[in-house]
Amino acid sequence: MKTTVDIPEEALDEAQRLSGLKGKKAVIMAALDEFIRAHKRQQLIDMLGTVEMALTYDEIREARDMCTDKAAALERWRRESAEVS
Repeated sequence: MKTTVDIPEEALDEAQRLSGLKGKKAVIMAALDEFIRAHKRQQLIDMLGTVEMALTYDEIREARDMCTDKAAALERWRRESAEVS
């Protein structure tokens, strides 16, 4: 979507210099991504202490590891299936 926005050139130049990104679009997209992440992070912080967890840290870690292992196994299966085809 094309949009026309009046952005102070000094601010855009400084953001580009600090980020090391090439192009105005990349700088603006990075700023939007960071804005969204910051607000989602704040939403999670605001939820702290409002949800009762029935799982221990070890149980959460074990569940995460099982998901990672399944994802890795699925990726191996896909690669092996592609090699056979």
